[in-house]
Amino acid sequence: MANEIPDKVSIKIGSYIANSIDTDISVNPAGGPLGSNIKYSKDLGGDDSRTVPRIMGYYRFNDNHRIDFGYYKVDRSGQRVLDAELVIGGETFPVNAGVVSELNVGVFKTTYTYSFYHNSKVELGFSAGLHLMDYDYKVTTVNGTSATDDDFSAPLPVFGFLMHYNITPAWSFYVRPEIFYIEIDDKYKGSLVDLIFGTEYRVFKNVSFGISLNRMSIDAEVDEPNFRGNVNEVYKGLTIYTGIYF
Repeated sequence: MANEIPDKVSIKIGSYIANSIDTDISVNPAGGPLGSNIKYSKDLGGDDSRTVPRIMGYYRFNDNHRIDFGYYKVDRSGQRVLDAELVIGGETFPVNAGVVSELNVGVFKTTYTYSFYHNSKVELGFSAGLHLMDYDYKVTTVNGTSATDDDFSAPLPVFGFLMHYNITPAWSFYVRPEIFYIEIDDKYKGSLVDLIFGTEYRVFKNVSFGISLNRMSIDAEVDEPNFRGNVNEVYKGLTIYTGIYF
């Protein structure tokens, strides 16, 4: 690639400031009717913002082919006295019960990108990969009379587009939208939209500082004999990071 800045390997480490998280979730690990639709922040007093570590990067095999990856985990908790009866994971939590809860979500992404056009100024590419969200929840009454916990995963393949533009040899701007929808035999439905807009500046040949805006939404449903559930989430925030290049 005709580029003054080498970028065969990139590792970016920083903080993801998720300043707006909206989660609706309903699960029944035993199958059968779904439980209550839970708005985590409203119904269980859960956190609606978090700042967590985030790692991203890629390995470029050659001018046209690279593998991207990313990982972060958002752990949230809440405490509240219920103003309505809730059924969560097959367990009933009565009105006026004091409950404490945890909702932990790990997000892992791996993507193959084909760079079909590139020069010293711009790189354009198509991508395909997997976006995996791993959920772990726990809800317990303060007096211990009712409790439920479980974990499940929502894996979705994604297709996307990459544009990276070098404003100067040191200052760049990039856009990366990813999207997917799937529906299989009314048992699995899912959609995902992940939008990233970012800019970074190379302070040294192999070190950069960057910031990116991120909006991700996921809507997933599973309807099987031994598990029924749906998740609808929207994350909005920004990532501030340091990049290292080799």
